Amino acid sequence: RTKLILAGLFIAATMTGWLCFDERLYPIGDNAEFVVLARSILQGEGLSYINGPVPVPSSKYPPGFPLILTIPELISPGNLNLMKSVSIFFFALVVPLTWTLVCKVDSEEMAWLVTGCVLASTQLLSFSHMILSEMPFTAFSLAALLILIKAEDLTDDRRAAALIGLAIVLSYYIRSIGIALIAGAIASQFLSGRHKRGLLLIG
Repeated sequence: RTKLILAGLFIAATMTGWLCFDERLYPIGDNAEFVVLARSILQGEGLSYINGPVPVPSSKYPPGFPLILTIPELISPGNLNLMKSVSIFFFALVVPLTWTLVCKVDSEEMAWLVTGCVLASTQLLSFSHMILSEMPFTAFSLAALLILIKAEDLTDDRRAAALIGLAIVLSYYIRSIGIALIAGAIASQFLSGRHKRGLLLIG
């Protein structure tokens, strides 16, 4: 039953994202910057702005999202709609992840309520077809929180710290605000008396 619910939510979110799809490039610079950075990586220039006479190194964004965008750029160079589809894919992941997370901390009824709000959110839907890191970051953060909750049942501190550490660092590499998730995950271990696990995460 749970697998069917998650699959259904993923399909519903995908269809909603496509129904609201806008082919126009959102008129703020970040969209274009991410496109340029993805192309820069593929051209062997690392994270650089290659849209000028000389490549200029970029230190504004973590490498995670530009690396993800290299996949659609490899498949179909210059296809901005395919890059936008990456955000739809992550929006489609956010919806079942939200349902799962809320089920872990509250009732299934509350999970449906929250998930319905996410699915109908005009703000999230607008981000679902922009070449921005908001949707991937949300998906990675929700996944990290789920792993953090599931790791509570693990008795092996090293394994738990490795799983949690990987999840929160991946989120941080999508958006630098993920540092808050890292700090929160570490603090949660000490507050719950798992001092060894907290020290391993700091390491």
